[in-house]
Amino acid sequence: MLCLTVSLGTLVNLTGASLVMDYALIAVTALVARPTGATGHSPYKMRWWPLPPLLALAALGYVFTQQTALLLRVTLITMAIGLGYWLVVILPQRDRAWNLLDAAPTTATTVAGDTAAGDPRA
Repeated sequence: MLCLTVSLGTLVNLTGASLVMDYALIAVTALVARPTGATGHSPYKMRWWPLPPLLALAALGYVFTQQTALLLRVTLITMAIGLGYWLVVILPQRDRAWNLLDAAPTTATTVAGDTAAGDPRA
């Protein structure tokens, strides 16, 4: 509905401000998760730790200073609405809903040894 009430330029700017906030939250999460051990089981380790998230935050901080106050307020309000939705709807259901089942294992060959149809690894 927002796209029907604002100009294209405003919509593009709001989308950009929202993306900047998203990437900033990802960088903060990376900085918090590693020291707390939340990513200890991960096979991937970020090279040059903690330089990438720090550089990202520095660049995103600069981008934030170039945004208008209105764009920042709308972005923060949008994030607050999303957080409120998560707290009220999704978090209470965490033990009985929103659980992903394990994916079925796939193989590149069938029992007879033929390659599986449609398998890009074949």
